[in-house]
Amino acid sequence: MKLACITLDTEPDLKSDKWDIELFRDKDKLSSFKKVIDKHKVKISGFLATKILQCNPSLIDNAISVLPIRFELHSHNHNQYESDSEKEVDESMEWYLKYFGKSPKGYRAPNGLISRDGLLRLAKRGFVYDASIFPSYRFDEYGYNNLHLPIEPYVYKTPYQDLIELPFGAVSKIRLILCLSYVKLFGLNTFKGLIQLFGLPDVVLVNSHPYDYFIKNHLHRLKGWKKWAHSRNADNALNLFDGLLTTLEQLGYRFVFIDEVLENLDVGKMRRIDLKS
Repeated sequence: MKLACITLDTEPDLKSDKWDIELFRDKDKLSSFKKVIDKHKVKISGFLATKILQCNPSLIDNAISVLPIRFELHSHNHNQYESDSEKEVDESMEWYLKYFGKSPKGYRAPNGLISRDGLLRLAKRGFVYDASIFPSYRFDEYGYNNLHLPIEPYVYKTPYQDLIELPFGAVSKIRLILCLSYVKLFGLNTFKGLIQLFGLPDVVLVNSHPYDYFIKNHLHRLKGWKKWAHSRNADNALNLFDGLLTTLEQLGYRFVFIDEVLENLDVGKMRRIDLKS
């Protein structure tokens, strides 16, 4: 069974110091986004920086009232220097419980910056899964090298409990991450060609952010090559997203919430990685 999760890192708009999300605030933009979602019967798995609940909860009210979306955690402050600290994890859990009335199951660290101690922290607090790992290589200030890790879901064995890792979707062998920002940068035809050559795993988590879909009002906060990269196809983001969803459908993927992925995993047959305290 091929399963695709469209994930939305729900955080402030790119490089903004305001806790605002244009996509959720602007009714016309939210409506345009919803049309694409409804066309493909997509279910959205959101990862929420919970300071939005503290500063601007109406944004999340709007999203939930319009979209088929379920939220888990994306830290509290979205601070790359404390991406999985005890303070960030606990504060985000507190605000999540206050708003949703239940405990979270999943966590995604900002910029994929999850550490061994952070993973142990999640397991100790009863999280079911982490979804932070880009199984690839990154060279900028958020750099990591995860080329040694699987591109399929796997399990961290810890002294507290097992923790499932759901890595970001990546094209097999070359490990190009399946995210809207890269589709905008390299073009949909490039991705389609590479997928045809190398394939995808049976479970893919597609990464996006609210600002990826309507980024023009936020480009002024960027400089250099990143401004150029994010400017690529800025006016064509929804069409490219539509095309990506069509491509996944043609490959036989079904769009599901992450909860449904967890229900279909055969955990006993998954690769296990030991994490010692």
